[in-house]
Amino acid sequence: TYLPVYSLEAAAGGFSDEQTIEKLGWHCTDGSMKLTPGMFIAKVVGKSMEPTINDGSYCIFRFHPGGSRNGQVVLVESDLVTDPELGTRYTVKRYHSGKEFFDNGTWRHKEIILSPDNKVFSDIVLKDVRPGDFRVIAEFLRQY
Repeated sequence: TYLPVYSLEAAAGGFSDEQTIEKLGWHCTDGSMKLTPGMFIAKVVGKSMEPTINDGSYCIFRFHPGGSRNGQVVLVESDLVTDPELGTRYTVKRYHSGKEFFDNGTWRHKEIILSPDNKVFSDIVLKDVRPGDFRVIAEFLRQY
């Protein structure tokens, strides 16, 4: 019935500042969802994901096991983007990607689009993404 709470504050607006992530403690959940390994709680700040995620809310995430992410709301980290207003590096957005496949069986992300649910904000578009430049940390499960 308990989930770890991490000090990470993800921006729903751009990418958040580089942070040292620490476990702050444990929070007893209300028992309304089945808890599984890899789930955690973190704070989301900003208005770009409203109404899905309210500014300043704590949210339950699950470390992403891989597989398709298209259409999911995810917590991401990237060294490719620094928001000029916030100087940020973590964000929560709806994920979409286009892949380019090669004859040798390999592929790469040709384009990753991180979309806000609040259409007052613009998409973040990353092109020709190399491994290590971009990382999906977790998938959003719900506001807490």
